Amino acid sequence: MNIVDKLISIIAPENCISCGAEDALLCYECYSYLPELGSICFICQKATSGHAPCQKHYTKNGPGAVFMLQKYQGVIKDYLKSFKFEQKRSAAVEIANYMNDYLPYLDTATLVTWVPTSPSRMRIKGFDHSRLIAKELARKKKLKYVELLSRHQDTMVHLLPKEERQKKIKTMYTAKNSSLVKDRQILLVDDIITTGSTVLECSRLLKKAGAKEVLVVAFAKTF
Repeated sequence: MNIVDKLISIIAPENCISCGAEDALLCYECYSYLPELGSICFICQKATSGHAPCQKHYTKNGPGAVFMLQKYQGVIKDYLKSFKFEQKRSAAVEIANYMNDYLPYLDTATLVTWVPTSPSRMRIKGFDHSRLIAKELARKKKLKYVELLSRHQDTMVHLLPKEERQKKIKTMYTAKNSSLVKDRQILLVDDIITTGSTVLECSRLLKKAGAKEVLVVAFAKTF
């Protein structure tokens, strides 16, 4: 959180979207009543162990584990919409706190990066929500935070048919700063996972750049 955001939080503190309590957009007490997803496949939602993909959806170049905290519905859906479209940047700190509590211990050499948002949304919102979360999470975990992916197309892929979406995603992202990636564990941060296609493509690019392992953490999953 930058100085301006800190001043705003002091002058006009957020109220919890669930209970109305002051100082958080989603307070810890309300969040604690929401059941977390546990270990499921990020594509088919089948129960797994260790947050790994199921056997059917495991791929050599895919993520080794995907940690997803909540279903994208109800309060969580409203919360993320407020964060992304109403300039509620303080939510990045809260989400990073919830992710930090949920994640296991990570090697100190792990690099934290994020799934970049589209250039057009950056121009509209003025910030990249996943980047803010990744930065806060890296700070809490005392890990290095590095930009390892870039997005260079604005296509709204979630509106496309499944096959067309998968093809389009393969042209949307590129790896960068590849010299930092070799033989490192990467923690890829995203806000919402829908079909899993973006996570698969970003993981593939990071593995191709030399990453030893890619782990993913996302605050929510659509069903």
